[in-house]
Amino acid sequence: MLAADVALRKRKSADAQAAFRKKRANYISTLKEAVTSLESVIIQLQQSCRGSRTEVQDLQQQNARLHFDCQEREAYWRTLWCPILKVLLASLSFSILTGEAMGLVRWSSMT
Repeated sequence: MLAADVALRKRKSADAQAAFRKKRANYISTLKEAVTSLESVIIQLQQSCRGSRTEVQDLQQQNARLHFDCQEREAYWRTLWCPILKVLLASLSFSILTGEAMGLVRWSSMT
């Protein structure tokens, strides 16, 4: 019986080792699949990041052009309207000083 016990123990040990090897092989296979999947995600994220950088640069250039255009238009309107506004303000100031503003002359002439 001692020999039978040894043989049984050897068989159980061999079965346990085979089960362990199979379980380890499945685990390694699962890890390899996960690594492959994560590498794919990394590549997609890198491509997306590159695309975003390009888009950011394009938007920065567009923003700079629009800012420049806005400054040019502001300068144009200032050169166009500043003399006109000065004349209007001067005439308004004169009107206020002479009492012609807001119908004061008409009011005073009515009383």
